[in-house]
Amino acid sequence: MVLRVPEAPESARRAARAVLDSRESLPAYCRADHAALTAGFPHRVFEIDLLDMVADRGVRSARPVGWRWLMWSGDVVVGGIEVRPGPAGDGVGRFVEGPFTVATAPAAAAARALPQTLLRRDEARLLNVPGMYMVALWLADEAGGPDLLIPLAPAPCGVQALRGYPAAELADVLAARTRQPAAVGAPDS
Repeated sequence: MVLRVPEAPESARRAARAVLDSRESLPAYCRADHAALTAGFPHRVFEIDLLDMVADRGVRSARPVGWRWLMWSGDVVVGGIEVRPGPAGDGVGRFVEGPFTVATAPAAAAARALPQTLLRRDEARLLNVPGMYMVALWLADEAGGPDLLIPLAPAPCGVQALRGYPAAELADVLAARTRQPAAVGAPDS
């Protein structure tokens, strides 16, 4: 499998570099190791409304919202750099951290190990589905075949993290979840 990471625009690269070069923009635990930090695996970030994803519009209706690089200290992901377009069209970068950022590298490794991806050429993207509190590594098939989604941990109930789902299948799983009645406050049996 070829997992392609596209070339980010110059404005996004400059903004990411500024975050990496600025000790003040990093949390304290990264400042001590500042010289050892590296950024890599640039990927476009997309966002999709849950209703759009489950209403047969599919992941290709997702909106691009920026770029993200993973930030390593040695071989450990310690965070990321997210760049969004600024008011003047330039990139505005910031340090990001959390479970979805850390889970991206294992998802990329899982993508490379999937048997159905061996003969594919995919663009690595990140798909955020805020209505379900779900983020997935999106393998956008450059040959026009079905896209695959690999949910990052933590995944919503009923969705297995690090499993490769055809995008339509995961949309069906999420649609079924939206039809389930809320169990909040339900009495125990």
